[in-house]
Amino acid sequence: MKATKLVSGIGMKGDLEGWRWRKQLKESYMVKWSEYRLGVTLAVYMVYLIERAKKCLDFSATLYIIHLLICIMYGGWPSSITWWVVNGTGVAVMALLGEYLCIRRELREIPISRYRSIILAHHISSPPFR
Repeated sequence: MKATKLVSGIGMKGDLEGWRWRKQLKESYMVKWSEYRLGVTLAVYMVYLIERAKKCLDFSATLYIIHLLICIMYGGWPSSITWWVVNGTGVAVMALLGEYLCIRRELREIPISRYRSIILAHHISSPPFR
């Protein structure tokens, strides 16, 4: 049935519109997932750049505010609710994951035994004061 419509030219416009809609839907999903991957990647980098869990929310919010300003300069105020949901979720993922990773790093034990052995070796090898 569909093949006869395509051959006769009936319904061709509707099929092309459906194809365009599916392409736009696929592109919008790609943009959303890239935004989430960016949030996760930057959260991992925050462990090395910021190193403090208290500063993760500030850093995340600052990056997304800069992103908002660039979007406003490029294309005007973002009026799509999808844009706000994606960016709000992105900043939440980035801040929460960054805080979690920074807290895990802060709570690691400091290896004292190696440092203590270096100090003891230094005291044993050096002569006492006279």
